[in-house]
Amino acid sequence: MPAPTLYIAGHRGLPQDYPENTLIGLEAALAAGAHGVEIDIQFTKDGEPVLLHDLTLKRVTGLSGDVSMFEFSVLGKMSAHEPARFGSRFLPTPIEALRSIVPLMRLYSQATLFVELKAESFAHTHRQQAVTKLATVLAPIANQCVVISYDIAVLRLVRELLDWPIGWVLSQYNDDILAQAKECQPEYLICHVAKLPPAPTALCLGLWQWFIYDITDAEVAKQLAARGVSWVESWDVTALIKDLKI
Repeated sequence: MPAPTLYIAGHRGLPQDYPENTLIGLEAALAAGAHGVEIDIQFTKDGEPVLLHDLTLKRVTGLSGDVSMFEFSVLGKMSAHEPARFGSRFLPTPIEALRSIVPLMRLYSQATLFVELKAESFAHTHRQQAVTKLATVLAPIANQCVVISYDIAVLRLVRELLDWPIGWVLSQYNDDILAQAKECQPEYLICHVAKLPPAPTALCLGLWQWFIYDITDAEVAKQLAARGVSWVESWDVTALIKDLKI
C-alpha cells in the first residue's frame, strides 16, 4: 500500500530562521519545497490588510501600539524584525502589505496560500469590508488562496461572496465543534496537534482535509498522515522536509 500523501505548509513562512510573516521567510519556505505557506492578516486604521499575527506591535517590532492605531503610510515604515528573537540581524524588515505577496505566489504558482483573518481584527474592521478587500488584493492569485479563521462567521461570508475555499481553525476538538463543521463543510479543518484525540483514535471524516499544526517531528507527521491528515504545518519546513525525504 502506498504511503499517504502529505503536504507541508510553512507556518508564517520559515520562522525558525527568519522573522515571521515576512517576504524573506515566506520565500525561504517555498524555496525549501513547502507545498504552501500560511500568513496572518491584520488591518490598519485605513483598512489596509498587512502581514501580522498580533494586533499589538511589540513582539515583532519592539514598538508600542496596536496595528489598528496606524495608517499604512506610517505602519509600513516600521520594521518587523522580531528583535527579541533576532536582535538587529534582520533590521530593517518592513511590515508588508498583503498585496506584496502576490508576485511571490505567482513565482510559486503550484503552491497554496492559507490566509488567516484574525478574529480580533473584527473589533475594528467589518467582516464584509475585510472580505471585499481580500478579494480585490488577491484576485490575481485567487486560484491559489484558502481563507482561514477561527471566526466561522467570516468564513461563511467568504463562501457566500467569493466561493473561495475556506478553512476553519478549531478552538477545540469536541462533538459540538464537529457538528458545526459537518453543517458548514469547510474545505479544511485546522487544529493544533495537542487538541486532537490521542492516537489511534480516528479523526472525524467529512468533505474537508485535515490540516494540523505545529509539527516539527517527521515521525509525528507520518503518524498524522496515517490517521488521514492531508496537511501539516511547520515552524521549520526545511528540517521537516529533509527528515521526511520529500
